[in-house]
This record gives sequence, structure tokens and C-alpha cells, in this order.
Amino acid sequence: MHPTRHPALDLPEVITAIGSFLPRKSIVACLQLNFSFHSLLAPFIYSNLKIFSRRSVTKRPPTQTLVRYASLVHDLSINSFVSLAYLTAGYRNLRSISFSSHRANQSDQLGTDDEILDALLQLVQDNPGLKAWRLDDPWPQIPAIIWKAVAERTTELDALCLKNTTVSEEARPWFLKACRKTRQLVLWRVTIQGSESNNDFTGHTDASSSLFPPRSVHFNNVSGVSMLEQLVFLSCCPHLQDVLWEPVSLHTLLQLQKSTEQEVLSMRAEIRRFFQSTTWPHLRSVNIEDYGDYSDCALAMSLMDECLGHILKSILPGRLERLACMGSVIGTAGLTSLSRHFSNLSVLNARGCEVISSPVIQQLLESCPQLTRIDAIGLHIRDIRKGGPWICTRMVDLCFSINLWLEQGDADWRDFACSPLVDKYQDALETARFLQDQHYVFNRLARLTVLECLDVQVLPLRFNGVRGSGGSDMIHYGELDFRISHGLEMLSALKELRYLDFTATYQRLDKEDVEMMVAQWPKLGLLSGRLNSDEQIDINLGEYLDEHNIDRGLLE
Repeated sequence: MHPTRHPALDLPEVITAIGSFLPRKSIVACLQLNFSFHSLLAPFIYSNLKIFSRRSVTKRPPTQTLVRYASLVHDLSINSFVSLAYLTAGYRNLRSISFSSHRANQSDQLGTDDEILDALLQLVQDNPGLKAWRLDDPWPQIPAIIWKAVAERTTELDALCLKNTTVSEEARPWFLKACRKTRQLVLWRVTIQGSESNNDFTGHTDASSSLFPPRSVHFNNVSGVSMLEQLVFLSCCPHLQDVLWEPVSLHTLLQLQKSTEQEVLSMRAEIRRFFQSTTWPHLRSVNIEDYGDYSDCALAMSLMDECLGHILKSILPGRLERLACMGSVIGTAGLTSLSRHFSNLSVLNARGCEVISSPVIQQLLESCPQLTRIDAIGLHIRDIRKGGPWICTRMVDLCFSINLWLEQGDADWRDFACSPLVDKYQDALETARFLQDQHYVFNRLARLTVLECLDVQVLPLRFNGVRGSGGSDMIHYGELDFRISHGLEMLSALKELRYLDFTATYQRLDKEDVEMMVAQWPKLGLLSGRLNSDEQIDINLGEYLDEHNIDRGLLE
């Protein structure tokens, strides 16, 4: 008896809906069933076309096939090489193009530079719906005639991402005009040649009157436009939601040009003038990276703090979700403004930012209920004890150092450095205090029940500067110890834990400790760090982890 065809399969929209859930391999098989299936499902194969270098030639569609289906291609991505044949297949409905040819791979180029550039220009002219350009180290470099076509033929762009390249002086005005029409702008290691004295980058009139001003702007290592021009451009984006800014030109100003105090004061005055009328109330993500050395210029340090502080202050309270200030100079102004966003802050990356100190981290953990990820310098036991309970129960990724090492002035501190022979009674008190602190920290961590990544890389500090007199068991280095005897079972609630990193800490785990880890953390898949200082014990424990499909991540 022949199976009856379901009437729903006669509806094209049903076939299309089913195809949206099928893997690519299954769709290819369905194309061969009949003409109806072929015409309905072919767009799933060719709509997003990725073409790679010669190393994967067998996975690329033949040129004749691509010409046949060129009208179905909406998103074209050519990576690690460029081929004239693939650029001239006859596309008419492109929405985006990604192009990363790389000059180092010129031997893979199929077609002369002039032919490739003519083909790119034709793509712009033949595809009025082309709204997104992503170019990474493009070769040949994009000339002025193509940037002019991009700037003139579109009223707005969804995305313009340019990385690892140079924009010529001739192309500069057209390229910058395209920047002002882009909703998502990413400039990454880009040199824009030409005079910095003109206002073609800021373009007050065009940018402020645009129906689609930028919503996302990333400036990372951009040269050819000054820090002030970059800030003025940002001031023309009142609807900005995402900003990444690495003011590399400030490094140049302070380090290479050896700016005087008066020049820095003048820059501060100019920046203040623009900030007075500039706000970004809709910002959700702020990433300010600045690894410059400002040890000899307190004014520059204050300038960066003012910039970050004003940006955070201009955001509507509770709107900010993500903040990255890696290496940035952030001070009183920035921290004061940050406190306005504790209720909604979700991600904080403050690696290398010394001002985000232990008291600030404790305040974040006890004040930010939405916090899911944090990467910071260090948290001291004194601040954990003095602070309130951690309310960030949605924490998924926790990366920081825990410092259990007491210093002079801390409660329970004892000066053991005066003699290498420590009194056994005092040593016992110190060890008991250390165990209590371990339990205190583990108790806090145990409440983060959805935690997936725990990274507790700690500086190897010995307690009060010396080794204890009770042998290896007394050496605790002021850091977390993941043994059962020190409270490992308290972390049994972390059922979602997938990654544990205690690299650079001193661990002395035995098999019973590792067995408990495997038993109480069913999703654990990666453990980084030495398990035991004894090489043979470490090898044996590593073999046990291998048997349970848990990878080791060891630093060589």
C-alpha cells in the first residue's frame, strides 16, 4: 500500500518552514526530490554564501552553479583569497559582502588588481540593496572610486567594518561620508591618510541630520583622526547604544609628541566644551580601553577619568548593561557614575584596571542582581567579611583573584616575619583562621548556583611572608585550597560548573578530592592548573580526569 501524501506538503510555506529547521546536508538531499522542493529550498543553500581559499576548493560551488543561483545570494563572504570569477557571477540581490583577501595571500588571487577592483565597483552598481561592508585587510586596497560609489548610492548602511588597512588621502572624504551613514561602524587598526585639520570626519550637518545615525561605534587603534575628532563624531550620535573606544591618538599625543601641560589643559577644555551639550542616554554597552602610561601626566589621567565619567553619567540610570574598562584610567568621576547603573549591570571586564579594587568588587557583588560576568583584579578577604552577601545569583562567569593573605592592620594579623621559627601555637591559630576564611569564601561561591566558569588565578603569596613550621600541610600561600579538608564539599551546589581554573595557585589535591569534583560537578569539562606539586601524583590524577572526559589546561 502506497503512503498517502499529506495535503500540507502542497503548501509552499509549509515546505519553506520545514526547510528552516533542516541541516544543510538534508536540504541538499531534498533539492533532488522535485522541482517544487528545489525552488523552495535552494535559497537556504545559497542565501548566505561563504567562499574560502584554495585549501577547501572541493567545498566551493562550481562557477557555473554559482552563476545559475547568483540571484539567490544575499550575503557573500570571500575569505583568504579573491577570485574574479566569484565576483562576476552576476549578483543582483546582495545585502552584505565580507571580503578578506590579505596581501600575504596574493598568490591565491585569481585576476589582476584592476579586474578585481572593476568587479567590486560593478557589485556596488548592480546591487542597490547592498547595505553592509566588512573588509579585513583587503587587497587590492579599496580606492576612492569605490568608496565614492558606496557613499553616493546609499542613503544609509547597516554596517561598515574595516580592519587592518589604510584609507588613501584621495578616498578619505568619501570613506568618511560613508562612515557617517552607517548604523554600525567598526574601525580596527585603520590608518586614514590626509590632513587632520579639516572636519570631514565629524561632519556635523550630515551626521546630526541623518535619519539613521550610528547606533554602534567601535574605534580601536584608529590613526589619522585625532582623539578630539573621534569624540566629536561620537557627540553626533545621540542614539548610540554600543561604543568601543581606544584613544590611541592620546597615547601619541602624550608619549611621542611630549605634550606640555598647557597643551593637555587646552585639550581638556575642548573636550569639556563638547561634553557640555552631549549625552548618550541610550547606551547599553561601553568599552573604553586605554593601556597608556600616564605616570608622568596626572592631567592626562584626570582627562581620561572625566571622559569615562561623563559617558557613564549621560546614560539613563539603570540602562547600562555592559562595561569594559580594561587598563583604562578610571577614577572618582568614573566610579561615581558607575554606581548609578548597579541595578542593571550584567557584564564587567576591568582586567588591568587597578581602580576597580577589592572594596569596589565586593560592592558590585552585593549590589548588582543582574551581574552574570565579571573579570577583575582581586578581592580581599577583609572586604568579603565586612561586606554583605552576594546577590548576583545569575553569575555565569567569575574571573578574579581571592587574596586571603593578611597584612599589618588587618584583624587577626600576626607578624611571623621576625623569626623563621614560628611558634606552633601561633601557627595553629593562623591555620585555623585561614580555614575559616576558606569556608567563608566557599560559602559565598556556593550561592552562585548557575556558575559555569570559575577562574581564581591568584598571586602566589605565602601567609605573612614565611613558610609555616608544620611541614607542607602548613603552606597555604594565602589562596583558595580545593581540598575536601578545606571545604570542597561546600561547592556541591555548583551543578552547572563546566570550567575551573586555579592556574598559578598552590594545590595539593589527592584522588579523593578529584573524585569529589567529578561526582559533584557533572558538567565539568575543563580543569586548568597543577593538581599537585608532586609530578607523579599530578600525572595520575590527570589520567583519572581523562577517564572521565575532563580536559586539562596546563601552562607550559
